[in-house]
Order: sequence, then structure tokens, then C-alpha cells
Amino acid sequence: MNLQTPNTLAPRNKCLHPELKRYMESLGNLVAAYQPSLFWERELDNSLISGLIEDIHGKTEQEIVEGICSLRYGFTDLPEGCSQPDRQEAFQQAWQLWQTLDQKQKAIRKELKQDANLLEHAQGLRFLDRQGLLEDYVNALAKLRITSSFSNVRHFYYARLIQQISNERWPGQTHDFLEIGAGAGNLAVFLKNFGLVQSYTIVDLPEMLVNAAYTITNYLPEYDIRFCAENNEFTPAKQTASFIPASHLNVLNGSFFSIALNFNSFMEMDKQAIDGYFNLIYRCCKPKSLFLNVNRRQRALPQRDGTSFDNNPLFYPYRPTDQVLQWEEDVLQQVMRSGYGVVPSLVVIRAALISPDAS
Repeated sequence: MNLQTPNTLAPRNKCLHPELKRYMESLGNLVAAYQPSLFWERELDNSLISGLIEDIHGKTEQEIVEGICSLRYGFTDLPEGCSQPDRQEAFQQAWQLWQTLDQKQKAIRKELKQDANLLEHAQGLRFLDRQGLLEDYVNALAKLRITSSFSNVRHFYYARLIQQISNERWPGQTHDFLEIGAGAGNLAVFLKNFGLVQSYTIVDLPEMLVNAAYTITNYLPEYDIRFCAENNEFTPAKQTASFIPASHLNVLNGSFFSIALNFNSFMEMDKQAIDGYFNLIYRCCKPKSLFLNVNRRQRALPQRDGTSFDNNPLFYPYRPTDQVLQWEEDVLQQVMRSGYGVVPSLVVIRAALISPDAS
């Protein structure tokens, strides 16, 4: 593989950005003002973030960083001196696994019960290879100096899809992005490295904004970051990443964005939250902007009121005036999540140009 190796192999000097630390000092009030879904309540309870919220001033910078990283979803740097992701252990394990699947089905089936992420990683690499994207993927990891993972396979693939749509519709343009539920902010990093980002705005649970801000400040250090307080006047700013807690959506009072994104998080939300975010997207996106989302069907998602509902992405409240570019089964996640004798739940990808002012 023809790798585009970085000019330096010096260790990345990771830091806790002063603005991020100031935001974390206000996290207790933000968390108290917003109640996540039951799914995310459990996820957050299993992290170290709660301890930070209770005593941020009593923690060292290292303890704060460990608490942020306990939310998971972030990047893992390549080991010092290594510039080739395809020679790193996680990549090699996954690559070798998919090559043996056809010959050792019974033995592999037993092993895969122990590590579902390894199976997704292996099948994701195989998918990229069959799509002719594997070398580009490895080069993208080498440029960022990060390891391969099943999560990075997905983020790279969707960033390439967004790049393709942008090149076809708006060649040479950069965009003001809105991403709802960005996790660790990994997609923003890939999109910036593909030259697509003018500004990036993330709406998420207050705790998860910490995770995304940590990733962006360390992998996009040239970006300014800002945390939007309630009643702030908001406009996107070039070379700026903005972080908006889910309880502060009132700051978004204009048509700012040209691309809106959601990946695998509408599927974890109560129905009321999904409806609210769709209203936000249609309200805050410019006419003919791109709205792309990928979500899996959850047949009986529990809600806080004790009920459950069929969270089916085919039933999301889209407007009939949308110009649909793609609306179908998401092949990548269906492939990555499939296994011997396993039929994965439905994953739907939808890309459309929207008209927020249409009735």
C-alpha cells in the first residue's frame, strides 16, 4: 500500500483546552437541566464522568483526561515511531481474521462470541477492500496517526460519502456542519481532513460534548472552540467548532447550516426527542441543504414513561418536499454487523436535500 506518511513521528502533545476545562466547571448545572434517555443514563453511569462533575476542582488534569476518555468512542494514537496503521496490531488482527473466515467457520464462530467488535472490524475492512477504499482508509489513518477500529471504518466511509455528494453538488465548497449526537467527534476530524469543513457545530448530551471537544482540540488544534451558553447569540464562525448542550437549543434561531448529520443516535432517543431534533434541522438548515442520517431499527426502545416504541428509521418525520438522493438499507453496517446465522436489525441510510421553509 502506498502510504502517505506524516513528516514527523513525534508523540502528539495532548492537552486539556482551557475553554474545555471552563465548560466542565459548569457541567453540573447543565446535567441537572436535562434528562437523557434511559440508554444514555446507563452509559454515563458506567463512565467516570459523574465523579468529575461532583468534584472538578479537586481533580488533576490527568484525572480529568481519564474521566473524559472513559466515555469511550475516541481515537487511539499510533504507537510512537509507527506511521503505518496497516502494520499496527488491531489492524493486523482484524485483517487476518476476515481472511480465515471462509476456511474456519466453526472455530471462528466460537471465537467471535468473545469479541463482537473484532468481527465488525474485520468485516468492515473487507467491505472497504471490496469497495476499492482500503488504501485510502489506511492513508487517512496514517495522516492522523491513529489506529484502525470498527468505529473508524464507519466514520471514514461516511465522510467519503459526504465528500462524494459535496463534490457532485457543490464542487470546491466548504460547509457549515450541524451534527446531532456526535459521540467523540471523530467524524468531524475525518471531514476536516477531507477539506469539507468551514465550521462544525455539535449538539449532544452535556457529558458527551466533553468527549467531542477533547477529540477536536487534540486532532484539530487549529480550530477555535466555543461552548454555547443559554441565550447566547449563535452564528457559525469559520475555523470554529461549537458545542451546544441538548438543553440549550434555543440558541439556534436562524438558518445556518448547509449539511446536517446524525449517525446511530436517533435510534437511541425517545420519540419526543427525535421529533424535536427534526424540527430543529428543518428550522436551522438553509434551503437545499443536505440532511444525511444512518440509524438502526430498535423494535422496542424503552422510554422514560415506562412505555416502549418501535424506533424505525423509516417512520421518522421527514417532509414530503425533501429531494431524496438516497434512501435504502445501509450496506456498510448491515455487512459489518452480520455473522454466521445472524440477521442484523435493519439499518437505513437516507440522504436528501431539504427545504426548511416548505410547508
